[in-house]
Amino acid sequence: MCASLHRACKYDMGEKDILESTRFITGLFDWTEGFQPNMPSGVLLPDAGFGSLITSFVAPFYTLHDMNLKLFSPAKAGAITAAIAAMFVCWMPVRRT
Repeated sequence: MCASLHRACKYDMGEKDILESTRFITGLFDWTEGFQPNMPSGVLLPDAGFGSLITSFVAPFYTLHDMNLKLFSPAKAGAITAAIAAMFVCWMPVRRT
C-alpha cells in the first residue's frame, strides 16, 4: 500500500520515471534480483537499489523531503520534514530494564 501511494504521489507530481514506466513492479523481495528483475527488452524501471532500501529503513523521512519540496516552499518543506523525522525518532520503542 505504501509503494502504491508513493507511486501515486510521483505520478501526480509528473515525475518522469513513473510517467514513462509501463509496469508497476516493486516488492519486498526486489533485493533478491539485485533490483533488476528479468524484464522484456525496452521496459525501463525507476532507479532503485540497495542504498535506497537502506535509506528507506533508516531514514524514510529523507525521501519524503523531495516530495515536500515540490509541494511547499523550501522553508515549509524543511519544517515538515523535520517534524516527520522527529515523529519517526520518537516512535522508536525505548527498552527499559
